[in-house]
Amino acid sequence: MTCLRFITMILSGAALLAGAEPGALTVSKQAAAVLEAHCLDCHDADTQKGEVRLDALSAMALQPRLDLLNRVQEQLFLK
Repeated sequence: MTCLRFITMILSGAALLAGAEPGALTVSKQAAAVLEAHCLDCHDADTQKGEVRLDALSAMALQPRLDLLNRVQEQLFLK
């Protein structure tokens, strides 16, 4: 799965869950595996490269999480 498909999946899931419960997010096992394999070496609690932390998405409020995922998606399009 490409990073772009992953981000699309996360954004779609966040948008669907937004109506269910304010701020609710469930990251699937597949999405968590992609994050672990491709993102968390540079964007976890210890590193936070570019001040981006992707290991605590479910703990973020909805709007900041969507803003962050939009920034991630923009970066993926640039690469």
